[in-house]
Amino acid sequence: KGNDDHPQDFHGTGTAGILGAKGNNGLGVSGINWNVKILLFSPMEYTYHVTEALEYCMDLRNKYNSSGGSEGAFVVATSLSLGVPSAFPESSVELGMWCELYDEAGELGILNAVAAPNANVDIGLDGDMPSLCPGISIISVTNSDRSDRKVIDAGYNAEFVDLAAPGDESYTTDLRSEYREFGGCSASTPHVAGAIGLLYSLPFEDFVTIINNDPSKAALLVREAIMEGTEPLSTLENVTVTGGRLDLFGSMEKLREKIIADQLGDKDLELLGLSPNPADREVTVTFRSRQLQRLHADVYNLLGQRIYSAQVIPEFGAES
Repeated sequence: KGNDDHPQDFHGTGTAGILGAKGNNGLGVSGINWNVKILLFSPMEYTYHVTEALEYCMDLRNKYNSSGGSEGAFVVATSLSLGVPSAFPESSVELGMWCELYDEAGELGILNAVAAPNANVDIGLDGDMPSLCPGISIISVTNSDRSDRKVIDAGYNAEFVDLAAPGDESYTTDLRSEYREFGGCSASTPHVAGAIGLLYSLPFEDFVTIINNDPSKAALLVREAIMEGTEPLSTLENVTVTGGRLDLFGSMEKLREKIIADQLGDKDLELLGLSPNPADREVTVTFRSRQLQRLHADVYNLLGQRIYSAQVIPEFGAES
């Protein structure tokens, strides 16, 4: 629309739909995020196109960080459903610089989901870029099917391919307001990029503080939550770092645990506030819990009489 001169291509449209198609509206498909901003880049024909796009994202995030959010953009993830097969970081100066850029992006707070090749190859032996970049801002993704098996034509390596995500037979947005099936590691990767964005949107006040004060630490917490939150699968043992498939709720729980662990120390539960106090009708109790399991709550008056008893399920935010 307007001055949008990106080429009309299903590949980009399909990945964008997986990452951010509106949900709960009775139309088409639901993406990982239902309310997300996506910055599109084209063309992507050569390595320098990718590095220029990454530099632009880094510039936006750097401005955001340094201005307290008044300039730039809060870029938290890039999604790259392409690569250079049979290549290694040391294959050329340009490829080595590509990896260095990803390291710099991580320092700014940007994580980068990248696709493994659509071929049954061990990338540690056969090569693949940028999956082989060693930095911790990279999350390399291979393709799994509806039976939670690695698709035959999908790259693997227990050191460099971090996890699998659903890609095979995905259904997503198409050109001309239509929908169609999509597959390959190209479809798996935006699932992970979308998960990164969704984790950043969770209502954790303590996490917002970390994001503002130490963006690289925030990115590392999200990466660890995604990696540790995967669902372990025997079919993915020894073919990915985690031996698992993306589990978004598991990652949400892991991030919550990591953030609250710093606040609780060795405690499982902490009472944060009670208001109004004193009260004669209603009272609000605020607490922080390490876990999301059902809790039993009793409230007593000044005479030691129990006046309220209930089962309470903590809300997903850092405080309930």
